[in-house]
Amino acid sequence: MLEVLKPSWAQLSKMRFSTVENSETQTHNFDVHNLRVLLTTVLVSELLAVLITLATINTLDALWFELVVNTLFVQTVTAFTYLTWWAQDKFLPTASLTVKMLTSYTVALVVTAILTWVLCAYAIQAGIQLAFHTPYVGVYVVRNTAITSIAGALAVHYVWVQHEWRDNIVRENEARIEALQARIRPHFLFNALNTIASLTRSNPEAAEESVEDLADLFRASLKKAGSEVRLFEELDTCRRYQRMEQFRLGERLKVHWDVDGLPMNAKVPALCLQPILENAIYHGVELSSNGGRIDITGRRDERGFTIEMMNPVPVQRGSQKHEGNKIALDNIRQRLELTYAGRSKLELEDLGDQYRVTLWFPWRKNDNPVTPSHAAKDINYAKAPNS
Repeated sequence: MLEVLKPSWAQLSKMRFSTVENSETQTHNFDVHNLRVLLTTVLVSELLAVLITLATINTLDALWFELVVNTLFVQTVTAFTYLTWWAQDKFLPTASLTVKMLTSYTVALVVTAILTWVLCAYAIQAGIQLAFHTPYVGVYVVRNTAITSIAGALAVHYVWVQHEWRDNIVRENEARIEALQARIRPHFLFNALNTIASLTRSNPEAAEESVEDLADLFRASLKKAGSEVRLFEELDTCRRYQRMEQFRLGERLKVHWDVDGLPMNAKVPALCLQPILENAIYHGVELSSNGGRIDITGRRDERGFTIEMMNPVPVQRGSQKHEGNKIALDNIRQRLELTYAGRSKLELEDLGDQYRVTLWFPWRKNDNPVTPSHAAKDINYAKAPNS
């Protein structure tokens, strides 16, 4: 009866795209480490205590006393059950959802029976009159255990249905994400091939590098939906994409990188940065008559790390705006939502002559962030001009 919560996945029904989250977070959607889950569980338990009180009191004079007793009783059972789930998450991380639910359900019943026996025996011995009149402790035990079993069964059913519903949504949308991640926009492919063709005679070495970079980009786009890569791999993909566009746009494209302080070994969703850089070039620099500069900066703190990308906004952006920008950003936002269970952020800011996209990634227990000084040594970027 204690696992009831409003799922953080309710917004998935409105999503146009979604993806399978990583194996670390996809097992269960009941996250005991989430403050909102904890507060919701406590609130639902308190509502149950109020319902029991209203159903059993005979006079209004006993209302507050019975409410306090029932609140202490229900919240104690809630605490033991919640701690049981937490302990399983910590010490049995590979346990299935069924095992966790059955264990927590059993603990709730056992704690209810023991707590009822102790408290009612004390109350009867002390002469305290309870709302449910009977001199037999066993009757109290059966009554409270029955209430817990019914409420717990409803909670278990709710959690299981939400778990199955979410898995169905993930499977249903996985094909869409694979289609998105397995392709590079046709206009980019067309431009890339034209660039390579023009370089074959004038600059054969650059043409060869462009072919290699194009192959690497396709390899990255063909990764399985929901797969993750190290941050330095994603940044390397961005560098390769920048180098290809550099051959096409020349001095019109300038990119400034300031990412040495980022944790290069941290895992992020594949292709979560490259489409943003592509948007910055395609919707900003390319449409500006004189080109422009893109600034990519990264910083970290005790809660996570941030990557910020800023690009110029063309003067006549209204008449030349591309719809693909919103699709790519929506796709990234929803993949982050699934991967980090709503704890990540993707923010967009129109500053007039500049457009800024900010991504924030929280730390996860399996991340192995390196120090800023070590990060610069561990990464071997595909060097690009103007970097």
